[in-house]
This record gives sequence, C-alpha cells and structure tokens, in this order.
Amino acid sequence: MEETTRLTTVDETKPSPQELCEIHKEELSLFCVEDQAPLCSVCRKYWDHASHTVIPRSLAAEREKQGTGSPLNRWENSSSKSEPIHPLIIGYWNNTAAFKGTETLDGNKMDDAKKLLIETWVDLSLEKNKEEGTPANSRLQNSVTWIVLVLFIIQIVGLVTTIFVFTKAKPNLPAAAAITMSPCCPPDWVMNQGNCYHAPEAEGGWDAGQHYCSSLGASLAVIENIEKLNIALKDKGPFNHWVGLLRESDDRWKWTDGTVFNNLFEIQGDGPCAYLTQETVSSANCSAEKKWLCSQKVKIGDGSHGRCLGT
Repeated sequence: MEETTRLTTVDETKPSPQELCEIHKEELSLFCVEDQAPLCSVCRKYWDHASHTVIPRSLAAEREKQGTGSPLNRWENSSSKSEPIHPLIIGYWNNTAAFKGTETLDGNKMDDAKKLLIETWVDLSLEKNKEEGTPANSRLQNSVTWIVLVLFIIQIVGLVTTIFVFTKAKPNLPAAAAITMSPCCPPDWVMNQGNCYHAPEAEGGWDAGQHYCSSLGASLAVIENIEKLNIALKDKGPFNHWVGLLRESDDRWKWTDGTVFNNLFEIQGDGPCAYLTQETVSSANCSAEKKWLCSQKVKIGDGSHGRCLGT
C-alpha cells in the first residue's frame, strides 16, 4: 500500500504531457504575451520570440487572479477562432487548467518571476542596441581606416617627390663646383687688383717685351696701384721691368690698348717708354735692356657666377 502511494505521489509531481513542449520536451513554464502562447525555456530563445514580452506562467496566473486582465484568457479565447496553432503550443491546447491551478505566489516565486522578467528585458535591450550600433560602428571604423590610408599615401607621395627632386639636382653640383674652382690666372701668374701678372726671366727692349706678352695672350703690364703691385710681386724683385705705357708725340702717355693714362701715379724721366722700379715708375729709351712684366685680365668662365679660384 505504501509503495503504491509513493508511486502515485511521484507521478503527480511530474508535468503532464499536455504541459510539455512537443518539440523540445521541456515544461511550458513561460508565456508569450504577443503570441498569447505558452513557451518552454528553449522556445524563448528562438528569433521569433526574441523581441517579444515573455513572462512566467505563474505570474500570468497571478494577474488573472487579481483581475488585471489575463493574457492566458486572451490566448485561450482567440485560439478557437484563429488559424492552425503554432507547433510550439500544440502541447498546451485546451489545457487551461494549468493556468488556474496556482492560487497564490509566495515571496520567493514572486522574486524569481520579477528576476526572470528583468533578465528578459535586459537581453532584449542589449540585442537591440547591438543591432542598432553595429552599422554605425562599422561606418566609423571604415571612415577612420580611409583617413589613415589617405594620410599614408600623401606621406609616401611627398617622400618620393623629395627624393626625385634631390636626385635630379645632385648631378649638376660637381659641374658647378668645377667651374667655380677653376683658377683665375694661368700657372706662374699672380693675381692682383683684377689682373694676372707674369714676370719672365728674359730681358730685352720695350717692343720685344710687348711682342712676348702678346704671344701669351697678354700685354706689357697695366698698373693701377704701385704699392699693392709691389706687395703682390715682392718675390719677383728687385723691379726693373718694362710696363705698358708709351709716350705719344703730343707728350701724352697711353696704355698699349690705346687708353689714355689718367695720371694715377707720377712717371719720372723724359724717355718714351715706362718701366717699374721698386717704389715708382720711370721712363727710358725703348731699346734699353730690361725685364718684362706682362698682365691680362682675370678670366672667369661662363656659368661660374663671377667667381674663380683665388677670388
């Protein structure tokens, strides 16, 4: 007798087949307000119920008891007039007694019901925010990616342009340097006051000296400042050299190129040809044997920007 009573009690505590989900074999412990249908815990997670309001069946029964309007009754009334019922609620068909079986909810059950309801709303809110935020986040990430890519390309183009400009300009530097560093005067000539001076060891008359200097592309020396010239040619002294001044018949002195002498310094003596001494310029007979002093203008090559080695 006791064994029979125990088996009966165990059977009564198990959910009846009508209170089980025929698909998942789980207890229909939840109720979807929008669909007016009982659900199991597995059905609740499906996409077609994810955005719906799902409450515990015990809470729905409590509302029915308090007279606030029962979603169970609405589902129960509409089910008889609607189209074929969703498979998830087949197991609940005509089982309205399950919603009326509980008269009261103790404190623990009420807390559990509220907790389940809050969790449901939190899950729905998070899912909604995630769906709404994903496109915006994607657009923001795409915008940042494009901005970084454009800045990187601009830097690469600037670097390549700089390298190209410097590469093109560099080959011209050695040629310009070579022109700038070319000597102002030929070898063994001394630069002074814009002229190049040369004092050979040979001696002869004034005409012979002029002929010799002409063969070098120069002439007998043109002098602008005796003191500066003496300093520049101190290693060539003592001075007794023919220079490029010749007295004309009208007693005027002229340079070898025909330019009239402007009396920059005094010429001593009565001779027709001038020669340089240590501190002054004197004149003598043009056939007298003296050394020669040649001069020519400093030659600056084209494109040297007015500079040469020695200036």
